[in-house]
Amino acid sequence: MAETDAIHSPPKAPAAGASQGGRASPRKETAGGVATRDFIMDVATDLFGQYGYRGVTVRQLTLAAKVNLGAITYHFGGKEELYRRTVESLMADIGGLIGAPIAGLLGAVAEAQGGRAALQAAAEGFIGRWAQLVLANPDVQRRLPVLAMELVSPTPAFPLIYEGFYRRLYDAVGALVSAVLGPDLTPLELSVRVHGVASLMLGFVANERVLWRSLDWEGYTPDRVAALTPHLRAVFLGAVGLSPGSHTLV
Repeated sequence: MAETDAIHSPPKAPAAGASQGGRASPRKETAGGVATRDFIMDVATDLFGQYGYRGVTVRQLTLAAKVNLGAITYHFGGKEELYRRTVESLMADIGGLIGAPIAGLLGAVAEAQGGRAALQAAAEGFIGRWAQLVLANPDVQRRLPVLAMELVSPTPAFPLIYEGFYRRLYDAVGALVSAVLGPDLTPLELSVRVHGVASLMLGFVANERVLWRSLDWEGYTPDRVAALTPHLRAVFLGAVGLSPGSHTLV
């Protein structure tokens, strides 16, 4: 019989600290309890990034985290709440990290006032910081697959990921593209062009193993990221219409 997402156990009397309605009342976590909860979420990040929400069973989670089924129930109630809290934690961490380069790009675009040289400098600075963030940071590298899985198989957590990550990225890139190509773009044209640029940025990360294999690499190192960055800048500038003679994305 296939395992379901829910955890089934025989009925039993409510544990201390639980209401008669079945919902756990607020409880104080011990230091050990917090450590266990955080470790389960850390393990869940890797599994959800590999297999997606629907591809991971509770049994896989317990085996990987070396905890019993009761630990998942105690800390999260089940897989759905564990996933939601894992996504919230990811968005808090990644959202904070991407905030600086995005704010920097928006500020630089506003200050450029349409000047092409200033817009190019803004774009180069942004993609350089982006490369350091998503390629040179191992912690971000292991967290991004969870976000990518939501594009393949979205869950009810997708709006949280969209607002906290994708929308912020698209808004910043949209401000740059609009400033470069002018105000005559229709909303549809702007959306498609921004999606094309963002897809290049995100696809570079999602398909990085193809690049590694073509270069006989086993991953990124600081030297490799430094070597890649000028070429990433060239690709990004061309995509937003800032390379010489390039004014279109499609």
